[in-house]
Amino acid sequence: MPPERRSRLRLLLQVLSVAVLVGLGLLLFEKMQWREFGAALARASWPLVIAAAALNFVNLACKTARWRVLLAARVAYGRLYYYLVVSYAASALLPARAGEALRVVLLRRRDGVALADAVGPLVVEKLFEVLGLLVVVLPLPFVMPLPHWVRLSIEAIALGGLSALVVAVVLARALGRANGSRWHALARGLASLRSPVQIALAALYSVLAYLIDAMMVWLVLRALSIHVPWATPALVLLGGNLAIAVPSTPGQLGALEAGVIAGLSIVGVPVADALAFGLVYHVMQLVPVVLVGATGLRLASEASAETAIPAEAVSR
Repeated sequence: MPPERRSRLRLLLQVLSVAVLVGLGLLLFEKMQWREFGAALARASWPLVIAAAALNFVNLACKTARWRVLLAARVAYGRLYYYLVVSYAASALLPARAGEALRVVLLRRRDGVALADAVGPLVVEKLFEVLGLLVVVLPLPFVMPLPHWVRLSIEAIALGGLSALVVAVVLARALGRANGSRWHALARGLASLRSPVQIALAALYSVLAYLIDAMMVWLVLRALSIHVPWATPALVLLGGNLAIAVPSTPGQLGALEAGVIAGLSIVGVPVADALAFGLVYHVMQLVPVVLVGATGLRLASEASAETAIPAEAVSR
């Protein structure tokens, strides 16, 4: 597909996503029981929320480790962690996951990493995120009754994720054997997929990141005194990730809440409690990361002239 048509399609998906979010927001506003919503927030145990916020930085540590495994160039772990926090802060404030493009630019400007070496791992990273989510949600149909759309979603993730992994590994191996500079850059960007050890490590860090996220969900649920089956965090992660699959608002504000409300409705959580959970869970992740990453956001303005190509390459 030509780049211009791909850009228009992505813009259309983003506009449609925002329109759907606005419609759901208006419907929610009309039917919301605001007194119950306020009561849910008032009874929150903030020490548990703070513990969940601290765990979020451990989650980012796992994602940094995965990024370093996939990265063709060798960059110090501490620098990559800093880049990741800054990029998450940028994505929280700007639309279309601008932080992902910023990661590419930071690697190019500050570490001299070639474009293909920087972009390739980010593309592969999406694949391992899907596989990590699959491992966490795959047991759901065996431990709780689920609506048909949830089962279909899990099956689609399994089929799409595993198929994409096989295709990506075959492609990486084929490009690794190809001669000529035409494919050399792309082959370097996919080098991690030619190593079983790197594939296993990237998958392990992905699963760990989602298990930590599930623990964060559980802590926030307990903080709001929302009592649900033990497997509910996996259901929340499934709904939230499906809702933010298409970039829409800065920080995915509204989209994530819609996804977790849908997930919690399956186990009978009232809308007011579910919205309170969604807001606390979202803010608990966004605010500390923005505060910590704000010191590096000046790098975004320095790199603004270079973001067009990376943004095209790394956006979903």
